[in-house]
Parts: sequence; structure tokens; C-alpha cells
Amino acid sequence: MPMTELISEIGKGVRFYGYYSADRLDGVMGIQDVKEVTLIRHAYVRPECRGQGIGGMLLAHLNQLSARPVLIGTWKAATWAIRFYERNGFVLIGDGEKNRLLMSYWTIPDRQIEESIVLADKRWRNHTNQLTDPTSASVTPPAGAGAAPFPSAVVEDDRAHLAAGEAGHLEGC
Repeated sequence: MPMTELISEIGKGVRFYGYYSADRLDGVMGIQDVKEVTLIRHAYVRPECRGQGIGGMLLAHLNQLSARPVLIGTWKAATWAIRFYERNGFVLIGDGEKNRLLMSYWTIPDRQIEESIVLADKRWRNHTNQLTDPTSASVTPPAGAGAAPFPSAVVEDDRAHLAAGEAGHLEGC
């Protein structure tokens, strides 16, 4: 992502977190609160680092940061990403609801809406059940929240640059 886009996304409220190993950024993922939900944004892991649990650690950490329902939008063609999110407890939303969600929580062109999907966590499913059933139970955190082992240092600030940290840890930027 070019620096100008990174600065723009931070200005829109996206908080980025990175996974560092040997003074190198191996993965990055953003989180953005929009209305009553939290969006996962800009998830990337270096190709040579995939399959090592970096994306899962970042996703678990971001899930822990929010008590809100979490939604993820991605391209229909990104089947590897869809499988990753499904393995991590997210469920595909049907086309009708997907279109409504994309128009409500993202600012994207119509063509991108056609080519995108939305996945939701358990909190979203509980949230929508509460909207349709006022007797339903309160929103509960997803199973396993807080259980994932994280390296020691997790830091967040509003800087637009990525500062290298200790090997193998998560750091916000």
C-alpha cells in the first residue's frame, strides 16, 4: 500500500497492527469502527510467511480489541482468504444481506459490491438475532477470545510509519 493511501486510511480511523519477525514486517491487518460494527481492513501476510499462524494471530488480536460485531469484506475470487476467515470462525453472509452491509459500512463502487463477499463473526449473528428477537440473550464474545497466545509486546499509536519492533511480536501503528 502506498504511503499516501496508508495515511488516508489512518485518517479515516483504520488502526493498523503488524507482526514483526527479525526486524521485518511479516503481516499487517487493520481495524476500523464504523457505526455499531468493527471492520477488519487491509489484511496482508508476506507470501513466504503464510501458513505460520501470523494472520490468525493478527485476526485474534483484533477480535479481542472490539466488543462490537466484526465484519470482513473481501473479493469473491479470493477463495484462500475466505477459507482463512471461515477457519477462524467467520461465516459467509448471503447475497441480499451482503449487498446491504457493503452499502452500509463500506464506501465502495457498485462494481466492487458485485465482486465482493462479507463474512461475519458470532457477535454479528447474535446482534442480528437480537434485532429480530427481543427476547434473545445478550451478545457474547466469540469462542476462544483471549485464549490465543500472543507475544509479549502489543503497542498501538497513530503514527503513519511502521517502526520495527522485537522479533516475533505484534505492534500497532
